[in-house]
Amino acid sequence: MTTHADIAIPSQPRWSIRLWSQEFLRWIQRNTIRGFLAAIGLLFLLLLLYLALQIILPTQTQAVRTAPIVRIRLSELPPPPSLQEVVPPPTQMAPIEQPTVRVGIPIPVPDVLVPPEAQSFATLEELKRSPTEGVGGSGSGGGNIQVIPENTQVEVPQEPDPYEFVAVEREPSLDMNELRRRLEYPELARRAGIQGKVYVRVLVGT
Repeated sequence: MTTHADIAIPSQPRWSIRLWSQEFLRWIQRNTIRGFLAAIGLLFLLLLLYLALQIILPTQTQAVRTAPIVRIRLSELPPPPSLQEVVPPPTQMAPIEQPTVRVGIPIPVPDVLVPPEAQSFATLEELKRSPTEGVGGSGSGGGNIQVIPENTQVEVPQEPDPYEFVAVEREPSLDMNELRRRLEYPELARRAGIQGKVYVRVLVGT
């Protein structure tokens, strides 16, 4: 004969949010203390390492080089230069020796050595009858000299005003292509690479 018995099984404890937050705070506090102690220990080790290197490898201090300081009294200073310009004495130039020129004595040459075109000389009559073409000029040396008195007034033609209004049936025109074709740029400016603008004012007459 079998009998049935009820067995009570304890259920697992459920973590509440409050318990979990308390455990998390304790974990943070514990790890924070450990990290702080580790950082302090690392800094202490670095300090010990630096002191050990300073003892083992002593640094050589180099003296800073400075310019020497010389103290001079005012009484030992030379006098200041004069404000007036001192004119240097004129330099004496050594006389230049001019070479002595010797005049030679003409030596007669026989007629055989003289060229034939230089043996005959034109007479005065032949010179008068010779043509004057190709000569610089001719005249008696005189001319018509006109003396202008001092009080004479010379009338200079006045140029018209370029901005004066003139009624025209057809305005003047300019062929730019023809102007560019006839325009010649200066050779010196072209070689020197000089560029610029030229403004031309044209007065068209009637």
